[in-house]
Amino acid sequence: MVTDKDIDGGWAWVVLATTSLGMVIAGTVAIATGFLQVEFLEHFSQSTGYTSLVSSMFLCLELGMGPFSSVLCDMFSIRVAMVTGGVLMSLGLIIASYTTDLLHLILAFGVLGGAGFGLTYTPLNVILGHYFTDRQPMANGFSLAACGSGLALGAYFVIWFIDAYGWRMTVSALACCSLQFCVIGFSYFPTKRTPTTFCCKRRKRTRVECRKPETCLWFLKDARWWIMCSNYGLLMIGYAIQIVHFPAYAESVHVPHDLLPGLYTTYGVVITIARVLCGVLCNDNNVDLQMVFFSTQALEGLVIVFMPLYAKDYVGIMTYQILVSLFYGASLVPLTPLVVRLFGVDKLSTVFGWIMLWGGAGSFAGPVIAGWLHDVTLSYSSGFHVGGLFVLVAALLVLLIPGCKLGTSESPHEVTMETLVHTEQTVVIRPPLDL
Repeated sequence: MVTDKDIDGGWAWVVLATTSLGMVIAGTVAIATGFLQVEFLEHFSQSTGYTSLVSSMFLCLELGMGPFSSVLCDMFSIRVAMVTGGVLMSLGLIIASYTTDLLHLILAFGVLGGAGFGLTYTPLNVILGHYFTDRQPMANGFSLAACGSGLALGAYFVIWFIDAYGWRMTVSALACCSLQFCVIGFSYFPTKRTPTTFCCKRRKRTRVECRKPETCLWFLKDARWWIMCSNYGLLMIGYAIQIVHFPAYAESVHVPHDLLPGLYTTYGVVITIARVLCGVLCNDNNVDLQMVFFSTQALEGLVIVFMPLYAKDYVGIMTYQILVSLFYGASLVPLTPLVVRLFGVDKLSTVFGWIMLWGGAGSFAGPVIAGWLHDVTLSYSSGFHVGGLFVLVAALLVLLIPGCKLGTSESPHEVTMETLVHTEQTVVIRPPLDL
């Protein structure tokens, strides 16, 4: 059991290091789906839309398993969820490396492998919320930056493996990497944090958390929950199109195959820098997390929606990679701190899990929509136009948060301390939302 001395220090730094390693692996696996999509199209000779189901199902369950992972985290522990996911993911990828039919590949790689990946994704994203408080945005930024390292280095690893050994051995190698999630999970110990208390004896107005009996579906009454979920689902439509179809788009505009790793290196390096800088920025209490969340997504949407108009050669595509990685990389840094600020750390696993489920739906829909549009128009451009529009709508939804009423089931609200002056009641104090 980890105590208060390991919050923002001590074992928290070990957890940050192991989580960052997990993010490197996650980035490598995620970036592999785009390169494998090209291999699957060539090997199975099926339509782009149907073949996209392999990667889209994998990315869908990566996020869509969020609620189930949250249940494992809440009923057992974050460690159990992480280890279980690592086992299932490696098993699914090993089976996928032996498949000879596209449907079997969808079931093994997409469903079983994606389900395992999804069980690990939520623990990787919520664990730092349990080990860090004052330094949480900065720690979150460094962890997400490690994912950028996986994107940068993973492209070389994946392309080299495909060229040297073929896609089957590449998938087997990814299965071996995914087993490291089990090792990482064993570094996650339960945390025991002492709540901040205040004895109400003075006449002053402050914000206190008045707890009321809650139902298991308390979040359905909270408009902020609906906004955050819808936002992430729409955002992931654009992101999944980028991940799955970008290599094929680059080849369609005659970018040489040997230059693709350099594009992903740029993508990963810029994401890493963006996340570190944004993490440091968001660590300042005077920074409005909501506006950072909105502005980075809005700029990302504009970059994607206009991409086919300027990314027509290597220079244009490199420009696109720099811009989209800059804004996408920064956009995810405020997510976990914003969820904690809106709903509290005790709700982090539950709320984050549901947000991931909506993101999974977007990740499934995006590549399939873009693949279908390619089959109809014989061009990948329309898919990026549509994906960018979805990201812009996602950004606009964030602006609705300040006008939302808090959920009625368990909502912190203002009360006057003079109403408690004679009760000597001890209540939990939480800082007011500065959104």
